[in-house]
Amino acid sequence: MNVAYVVIRPSPALPHPVRQALARRRQATLTGRCACGARLSLEGRIGHATMGHESDCPASNDALRALLDEHGVRADDLEQELVVAKAPA
Repeated sequence: MNVAYVVIRPSPALPHPVRQALARRRQATLTGRCACGARLSLEGRIGHATMGHESDCPASNDALRALLDEHGVRADDLEQELVVAKAPA
């Protein structure tokens, strides 16, 4: 089964720590696993995906928000893209 994900493209124009965190989050979303050990959970055929990152993982919601704030990156500065990939096993 294929799944469509909306992910943020880690633009070279972004500060390095932000770009690294976004790249890690993107990879985790597309593969279903993060280096911190979190696994993707898909809820329903059309629904929401969640991933419970470790608290110190730069791809976690809180850590990513803190990085964006620290570097003055606004949500409008982030470029989203649609990626279709096989659903993680």
